Amino acid sequence: MAFQKTLKKFGFTLIELLVVIAIIAILAAILFPVFAQARERARQTACLSNCRQMGLALDLYKQDYDGTWPIWWNGPPNKAGDYRFGRYWSGAILPYTKNYGIRKCPSDPLQAPSNPDQNINGAVLSYASNRNVMIDERKPDLPGAPPNQGFKPAASDAEIQTPARVVAVHEWSPGDYEGLTDPITQTQAKWGNRPNGWCNPKNANDCGDTRHFGGGNYIFFDGHAHWLKPNQVEPCPPQSTTSWAPLQNNPTSTSGAIIPGGKDLPATFCVQ
Repeated sequence: MAFQKTLKKFGFTLIELLVVIAIIAILAAILFPVFAQARERARQTACLSNCRQMGLALDLYKQDYDGTWPIWWNGPPNKAGDYRFGRYWSGAILPYTKNYGIRKCPSDPLQAPSNPDQNINGAVLSYASNRNVMIDERKPDLPGAPPNQGFKPAASDAEIQTPARVVAVHEWSPGDYEGLTDPITQTQAKWGNRPNGWCNPKNANDCGDTRHFGGGNYIFFDGHAHWLKPNQVEPCPPQSTTSWAPLQNNPTSTSGAIIPGGKDLPATFCVQ
């Protein structure tokens, strides 16, 4: 008598499959934010490295120019923005950096132009200079410059009493032309919304001072760089709400008048 063997097939039930899928979904929901944070942490570190390289370049520049910060534009005033006649402050340090890449924060959503040498007014910079350092309103206009147009000498080592506290360059988004100083010139009207900061965002990602985990990277006048939150930086706003209006009374020291206790914060936009 012949016996026919039968093979019993084993498989997963629908319930088991659904349970596995649910577990995978839960793990993904837990891990994806961690991965995103890790990526942003890496970008923050790369951005800070950019700042440190720029800080070193700026310090080398000062050593070559009697301790003076780069002026806003080093060409004829009537040729401002024309790469054939000069460069803005961040272009002035290119001989020391020899690298356009460090001027772009990895978290800045805008892309630099393919020909930055011939497009210095393009989106090439994720960082802005502190106008109080870049354009010293206490000084007369540079020789041959039109009055009240921002063509003034920059601050020097001898004029900065606390170089390790005075902000020289700070993050700004979205990236803009290489002479950017707008955050310090356009913030007076925005102080009401963010009394402890200098940027009033159109959306949460538009402000360099909160780009990395609620903070941003800062370069100081002595060349060092580190990350701070906006409420750790004393603002020093100009006396104008217009982008290019004359800032005749631009303050150099608030002594805590803008923010109570501001003079005790680790960083300041004032030059004293």
